[in-house]
Amino acid sequence: MFPKARFVSEFGFQSHPSFDSFANVTSKEDWARDSRMVLFRQRHSGGNEEMDRQIARTFVLPPAAPPADGAVVVADAPTACFRHWVYLTQCNQALAYETAVGLWRHLRNHEQYRCAGSLYWQLNDTWQGQSWSGLDADGGWRLLHHAARRFYGPLALWCDGRGGRLKVAAASDVRWPLAGELELDVVPWGAGVRGARLPSSRTVSVAVGDQASPVLFEDAWERVLGPGVRPEDVVVRLRLRASGAAPAGGVAFPRDAHRCCGNGGGGGGRGGGDLASFSEGESVEFTAEAVAFPVRPRAARGIAVAPKLAFDAFEEIVDDEEAPASAPPSCRRRRRARFTLSTPSVAPFVALSAGPDTPGIFSDSGFLLLPWEPRTIEFEAFSEQDSGGDRAEAAAAPLDLDALRKAVERWSMSLGDTLIWGDERAAPEGKLAPLVPRPEGGAAC
Repeated sequence: MFPKARFVSEFGFQSHPSFDSFANVTSKEDWARDSRMVLFRQRHSGGNEEMDRQIARTFVLPPAAPPADGAVVVADAPTACFRHWVYLTQCNQALAYETAVGLWRHLRNHEQYRCAGSLYWQLNDTWQGQSWSGLDADGGWRLLHHAARRFYGPLALWCDGRGGRLKVAAASDVRWPLAGELELDVVPWGAGVRGARLPSSRTVSVAVGDQASPVLFEDAWERVLGPGVRPEDVVVRLRLRASGAAPAGGVAFPRDAHRCCGNGGGGGGRGGGDLASFSEGESVEFTAEAVAFPVRPRAARGIAVAPKLAFDAFEEIVDDEEAPASAPPSCRRRRRARFTLSTPSVAPFVALSAGPDTPGIFSDSGFLLLPWEPRTIEFEAFSEQDSGGDRAEAAAAPLDLDALRKAVERWSMSLGDTLIWGDERAAPEGKLAPLVPRPEGGAAC
């Protein structure tokens, strides 16, 4: 359905602002999809209904309010219901942009279209309201902005699973050829810590030309998954590792082009001014990841309900160099921490949050977490300066790591958390479908 063109400008999909951001400027009675505040802040006619329809195509849409007959019992159910809806609007938005941008980057070398770029609407917001934005009004990142780091990366993957086939393409902005391997891991939703990819998983040698967008792999889904494997029982994780020698004269890349500031150097990757330089002939490696769903997540079977994510090994990060006083506030964030995230079961769309009282930015969010691959995550807390305050000492105050751990444990979530509402399509009118049993230690339902 997406148009094909030389350049695509000002397209977008709405989402609700993060619950953390919204909660800081509203009251508890506002935390409902049909509350006066939520409806007032929606300035696009029919916008909430559009989001609901899009969510329902891909995910299990939570009810507008918990059922009155007590069919579902969870702690603070009305707030949970609203938080799950907010989260799914952001999952939907990130997937929509990823699908669109991936297609257009793939068409870069198409003989007819030669799509050379895309510009999405929009980057940021002036208030906490439903919008097409990737950044909230307080500077927090929606899942879209995390996804943009991947789908606009110098090397990115794009998947097309239509027509009974899986096609995997790469898009490279790297100005020299790369060679490497594409891993296709076929993972059962029920795989545990000792689980592994299925025998149908494979590794394919690939080559990506100078600023090229080739198809790396294509085959029928039944051959991708293997004999006897049902599409609804598995997910496919794709990982591309490719490298090539830097060209004559060397090259420099921003460590993180999404953290724009002009301080021109210093450790810690604080923005576009911090460059990684490579000399002529030096091997430079790039990685890219993507997830392919044989069926829409709402039709998947075996996703763990409310998986018990584990957050361990919290430690504070101390920068070796201070940013200059002249640097903009976004470069003067000082309070940073690192921790390890793991899961006993496959957890899709893991979204990290430290709650309304601890605003900040995580190094990644909205990803697929596998039981045998713990992730190291960094968190950077906002200072008073970021929100216009003048208490400079707040920037230097050390993080309370124990409080941060408890906040992240409480507020982070994954797709499994939303499955407590069941599948409304299969339920009798006015009721929700029987719930999938929660894992050991899960909340009562």
